[in-house]
Amino acid sequence: MRTRPRTPVAQSGVLHLLKGLGPGGAENLLVVAAKFRSERFDKMSVAYLLPWKNHLVPRLEELGVQVHCLAVKSPLDLRWVLRLVRLLRKLRVMRRSLPSRDQLLLRIGAAKKEAG
Repeated sequence: MRTRPRTPVAQSGVLHLLKGLGPGGAENLLVVAAKFRSERFDKMSVAYLLPWKNHLVPRLEELGVQVHCLAVKSPLDLRWVLRLVRLLRKLRVMRRSLPSRDQLLLRIGAAKKEAG
């Protein structure tokens, strides 16, 4: 019986996108995930939108997580989407789960309604 030669497992990576990195529940779960991930196989990156919600940035960086701020300054500032696209290309993210166009338009409409 012939067996295939073993090929090394490619390093997988995950980009987590959050509104902010303040001291909340989901944010603290990221810290726990970073502590217990397999550094041999899992490359972890985090992107967040609000620059003033950066409480957990130093802790994540200590754990070897790449942290990227997309710097949203107001609810109507959509330039973060372009920064996210650039980041996805830089990190060579192969699969993305982003909101559908309709969901995105509803969020933009809600933001405009709140601002005006």
